[in-house]
Amino acid sequence: MKKKPTPLFVRNVIPWYLREGRDLPWRATRDPYAIWLSEIILQQTRVQQGLGYFLKFLETFPNVSSLAHASEDQVFRLWQGLGYYSRAKNLHKAAKIICDQWNGEFPKTFDELKSLPGVGDYTAAAIASFAFEFPKASIDGNVLRWTSRFLGSHAPIDDPKTKKTIQLLLDDWIQDASAHSFNQASMELGAIICTPKDPQCHHCPLSEECVAFQNSLTNELPIKAKKTKVKHQLVTALFIQDNQGNWAVSKRQDNEIWGGLYALPLLFTDDTSVDIALENLLQQFDLNAKDIVIKHTWTTSHLLTHRKLQVHIFSILLEDMPRNTYKFEKWIGVEAMKNLGFPKVFSDFYKHKGLL
Repeated sequence: MKKKPTPLFVRNVIPWYLREGRDLPWRATRDPYAIWLSEIILQQTRVQQGLGYFLKFLETFPNVSSLAHASEDQVFRLWQGLGYYSRAKNLHKAAKIICDQWNGEFPKTFDELKSLPGVGDYTAAAIASFAFEFPKASIDGNVLRWTSRFLGSHAPIDDPKTKKTIQLLLDDWIQDASAHSFNQASMELGAIICTPKDPQCHHCPLSEECVAFQNSLTNELPIKAKKTKVKHQLVTALFIQDNQGNWAVSKRQDNEIWGGLYALPLLFTDDTSVDIALENLLQQFDLNAKDIVIKHTWTTSHLLTHRKLQVHIFSILLEDMPRNTYKFEKWIGVEAMKNLGFPKVFSDFYKHKGLL
């Protein structure tokens, strides 16, 4: 039987990666815990930003048991500034499952890994291939982009059928190589060569057979069928201090934006004025605007996934009445703040106030 030819990707891209790939700490280990940690951190996060968090997490929680036995507040505090806090919550939950159900041993198969909270097809394939050489291609946005251009495909990359087609193709190619090297090379190609804008085609190890490059289609491909709409919202918050310098905060519910983090008393509103939102927020906590001094302290914009927030923070000093008169969940000072996780917009405000 005639042997099928080795794919160009395996012949050209893997040697390129071994020569040119970035020296990143998670690439130098086969420890599934460290690899899992890096993959969760790097979801929706640039490598340059994620590297510091990866090193801090490994230093603080050197193994899955130490992470499982940490408090949620400890995990969120360490995660602070990375955003997408559901990742941190799932990270903590998965660590507990690994310790409780797997006796602290990382599951080794694609399906077992995928059963963990926060681990989908891409992350399960990455961990399985990097730690255990399991031959499953990892398909993320970078991989979809270079594959779409290489094939000259006009099929929308946000269509599940397109992803399935590419998965089958790369699952076939990966059989001819080290799974670890194949997936690292594939991700690296999309990250530093086949970039969304101004791809480095003349340095690409696939350019000789890339349909998009050969036909000047790199600016047209890949195609997305859906355009994400950004929702604009107003956030009004209160920085309420007592005469001892403590201020009121509350822990956000899991089903809310910033779930599990601590925040100032706040109100999300659509299509309303700041004045009306402030009045509604004061009523929510039985605060009478006539009896207190309110100062507009800080305004900023903040981006979340598919949301643009306009944030207004008002300062209130409560001097006369006991603070337990008011309906606030928790009062904290500077030292207590250091052990709690806050959304970046509020940690930025604390820096602005000189509290951090």
